[in-house]
Amino acid sequence: MKEHKTLIYNLISSHGDVEDMVFFADLMQDHEKVISHMLQNNQFEEAIRKLENVVSKCTVTDLYLSGVPFILTVERCVLKLN
Repeated sequence: MKEHKTLIYNLISSHGDVEDMVFFADLMQDHEKVISHMLQNNQFEEAIRKLENVVSKCTVTDLYLSGVPFILTVERCVLKLN
């Protein structure tokens, strides 16, 4: 299935089925796509948990570093509002 991942993503997205796209991305261990979806939908705590889980299993520093600045910016905005 991994060799046809792009084709499957295109098929799912052409139907606008975001829930199944995220499920498939998680199944394929496409953590960047899953975390990006979470961040775009303001699911910050879930994104942090996913990052922690991924980083604890392997060294995915690029993924971790790409998500952290966005999360920190959002956290600062949330703290200012409270």
